[in-house]
Parts: sequence; C-alpha cells; structure tokens
Amino acid sequence: MDLLLDLDRPPRVPLWRLALARKPGLVPGQRLGPLAVQQRGLVLGDPPAYRALCGLAPDGPLPLAWPFHAAAPLQKALLAHRAFPVPALGLVHVAQQLWARGPLDPAAPHRLRVTAGPWRPARRGIHLDLDTALHDATGALVWWGRTTAWSPAGPGHGRPNPRPPLPAPAPATTATVAVPEDMGRRFGTVAGDRNPIHVHAWLARPFGFRRAIVHGMWTLARGLAALGALLPPGAVHVQAHFLRPVPLPSSGRLVFGPVPGGAALLWHHDDRPCLAATVRSGVAQPPGDPPSGAPPSADPPASASDTAGTGTSSSAQRPTGASPSMP
Repeated sequence: MDLLLDLDRPPRVPLWRLALARKPGLVPGQRLGPLAVQQRGLVLGDPPAYRALCGLAPDGPLPLAWPFHAAAPLQKALLAHRAFPVPALGLVHVAQQLWARGPLDPAAPHRLRVTAGPWRPARRGIHLDLDTALHDATGALVWWGRTTAWSPAGPGHGRPNPRPPLPAPAPATTATVAVPEDMGRRFGTVAGDRNPIHVHAWLARPFGFRRAIVHGMWTLARGLAALGALLPPGAVHVQAHFLRPVPLPSSGRLVFGPVPGGAALLWHHDDRPCLAATVRSGVAQPPGDPPSGAPPSADPPASASDTAGTGTSSSAQRPTGASPSMP
C-alpha cells in the first residue's frame, strides 16, 4: 500500500483543483493502488445543522453517515493527488456501504484513512471503491465506509450492469418527503459538497441534468432517520444503491419497514426507485473483503503533497458530463 499523505489536520482542496486536474484515466491491465491518505487526531463533531436537515433528533448517538462527510477533505485530497489517475469530473456515486461497531464518540480523536483499491470494468467505463476507515485511540476499527463510484475514464466490458434486487419491507410504512429547491445548497454547506449539480438548475445543465439534484447521501441519511426505532443498536451495516437522481425541488415517496435481520427503505420519485438500502444488525465486522482502509502494523513516513466531498453525482444512470459529487 502506498501512503501518499500522512496529515495531522484536514487538507484544503478547492473544487477548482479537482475540476482542472489533468488525469490520464485507466487502460486495460493497469493496476490501481491501493493508494491511501490518512489524518491523525480527527475529531468528528456532531453538527446540529446536519441533524436538522436530515430529520434526525437533536441529540442521541452520532448519526451513522456523518463520518462519511467528516472524511470529505481527505477524500478530496486523494482524488486530487497526482498519483490517483482517475479524473474527479465524471465520477458517479452508485453505491455506499456503512458499518459501525457501535456508538461513536464525537469528541474523541480518531485516525482516519481513505484508500482507493482495485478497479473493475463496467458496461461503459469502470467501477472503483474508496474505503474510509476510522480507528479509535487504541487502533481499533470503529467505523468503515465503502464508496463505489463509476467513471467513464477506463475500459468497459460492454455488457449490461446487473441491477440490485429491491428490498421488500413488511409491514411497510409510507411517508411523503418534501425536497425543497434549496436543499442542495443547504446540505452542501453542511456536508462540504458544493458541487454545481446540487446548487442551481442552470449550473447543473452543463453537466447533463435538466434540474439540480439533491445529494444521494442526503436521501440516505433522511431515510435512515425515518427508520427511527427500527435502526438496530450495536454493530450495524448499511448497503445502499443510488439508482436514479432525485431532482430539486421534488416530492419523494419513502417506503420503509422491517426485513429479516434488520430493516430496509426505498425512495421513489414519480413511482421510480431512486434509492434502495438495507440495514443489518449484529454485523461484527465489515462484510466482504477486509477494509482496505485498515492500516498495516507500520507505515513508512510519507511526504505531504496533497475528495470526495465536493461532488460525484449519486445516480447509477449517468447523464452526459456528470460532475463529481462524492459525497
């Protein structure tokens, strides 16, 4: 693993730097990473504005998705680094996993690591993962997220991508959620993602969107808030798929309820699914491959040089020119 940056404070990576960085993309057989950046002494905090925008209670355990946004400066630093060959412009957020060992301490210092691992072909372009790992003062892994993004900057396989199965909560509860026109601007300010596609329709059109779209991570956080008491205590794992963009303004139909082993939610717009997510309890460690964000026993020091919190679009159906919106 190549540790590109080892920092003791959040890096500052402006959106223009991501937009103007010249990246070659990937070619068949090219190896990517693992490339990593890390920050020591990160304090998560617990912004009241985030809770309010996502429909969460003003107190209680730290929101499950908040560490994803706290990691945004480090994600941007990885995407902007000269060693990362994939352009940030055009990245589309297609899936997200979240895992937590239990409640997190918003005031304690943590070590945060973001890692880019192997890529794989998609129908047109590639899929790649960014793993975000949060460790406490003892070195124990306490939170982990895997962001799966699509990029046009690589060789595809030409076959249709499989669609994830939609969960069927039962009994299901249905709620209507208003998404005001300014939600992209308000949430982007709190989450550190001021991507133009979330700001105004006239800024989103050059990237292939007829209207501005809300952040996919806002729809996920808002859906998790609706689950309320259905969210299991202790170790928990979330698997979310962003299927279509949610336009601004709009009205969403949120369907949620229990499923075997946990809970599930679906977000519909115009009777078409935009988000599908399941929440499982009792997951003692992140499923699948070991988290690439977990550091080895020792790392060589890295010289500072210099993502994804300015923007990949959260939609599996990418309009032409979709800009970065990760988160």
